[in-house]
Amino acid sequence: MPNLAKYSQCTGCMLCREVCPKGAIEIVQKNGFQYPRVNKQVCIDCKLCEKYCPIVSTRVLTSDIGDTLPYSVKSKDDNHRINSASGGFFIELATYFFERYKEKCHVVGASLDGLEVKHIIVNQQSDLYLLQGTKYILSEIGGIYNSVYQLLKQGDFVLFTGLPCQAYALKKYLNDKTYKGELIICDLICNGVPSGKLLEIDIKNNLQDINKIIAFRDKINGWKNCLAFTYETMNSHIVRLDCKDSFFLKAFKVNYALRDCCYLCPYCTIERTSDFTIGDYWGGNHTLDDQEKGVSLVLCHNKNAEEILSDISTIERHRITWQDCLPNNPRIYCGRRFVQWIIPRMILNVIWHCSYNVQNQILTNNLGIISKKRCYWLPLKIWQMMIMKIENHYRQVKLKNILEKLEILNH
Repeated sequence: MPNLAKYSQCTGCMLCREVCPKGAIEIVQKNGFQYPRVNKQVCIDCKLCEKYCPIVSTRVLTSDIGDTLPYSVKSKDDNHRINSASGGFFIELATYFFERYKEKCHVVGASLDGLEVKHIIVNQQSDLYLLQGTKYILSEIGGIYNSVYQLLKQGDFVLFTGLPCQAYALKKYLNDKTYKGELIICDLICNGVPSGKLLEIDIKNNLQDINKIIAFRDKINGWKNCLAFTYETMNSHIVRLDCKDSFFLKAFKVNYALRDCCYLCPYCTIERTSDFTIGDYWGGNHTLDDQEKGVSLVLCHNKNAEEILSDISTIERHRITWQDCLPNNPRIYCGRRFVQWIIPRMILNVIWHCSYNVQNQILTNNLGIISKKRCYWLPLKIWQMMIMKIENHYRQVKLKNILEKLEILNH
């Protein structure tokens, strides 16, 4: 039987399901995450799933750390910028390609669909809004890898956007294939994928009237305070919850319930298989206008990406240093987190079955130790402080080593 990635390592990219010729890869749910499982009754032991799995098979080549250059970027169009998660780089990049390749252009990305997120292919510039904004749920990506390949085979252009693990899976899928078209891959600075159980708990206890999710963040209160859960009710009313009022967003920020692989992510490195890496440019000396409207951090991993960036006339771009962007964006260079040990997995499995009051207190870090009635949470609070201190120290050491390496390369 084929050897697939362990649950603790599987990223949920579902490439194994994509390449199986007999449909022998089933999807199982575990703690709010999807995992592949081999149906022994259907499997013919061709081991294509094992061959393509990014975790258990040989990795494809990535960029060299010395080839990557960081930029701060913002759209010159205020509407594009306000409606984007950060500085609007993605919408300008996609627009640039649509104007360049016309009907031969296809943009792939994650889109909200009711209470789910799915990867879709946009073939018209007017539909790019479907891909804007940040989604804090792992997207259903089944079928996309082969769809991208078919477009490339017919000589079309494809801009693919997704999480680093999804971008890597696409590169792995295409590694042994030939095609006439052109592909640009743009991955995201990813904080980690939260469990779907968080949303289930929120819907069951707080959002019973929800019809569909509209957004996880906006800039009504500025880019620096952008987290907000906005949804449409069954009666078509729009409800917006600030982060402090949303169980899901508060739990997302605490990071106790991420997918296991996200605590030791092999893709949170400066060296990547993509052409661009984009995210929020936290840090830097931003003007008040920038703090309100947002700024994108863009990493160009090769010369082609740099040339494309310089050719986009609808953006303002500035070359920045690694010292400017790395300290406040640790998920660019550090995939290891110790926060998972604050709530060990065995205890987390128990918490999923506890009352909402317990889940709300622990999963959102609302322990309330000042209250005498809740003093029994004090040991957990002390443990939390110790773990976070270890995590911060680990990141500082790793950051120092990377900056020293980059300084040597630059000289």
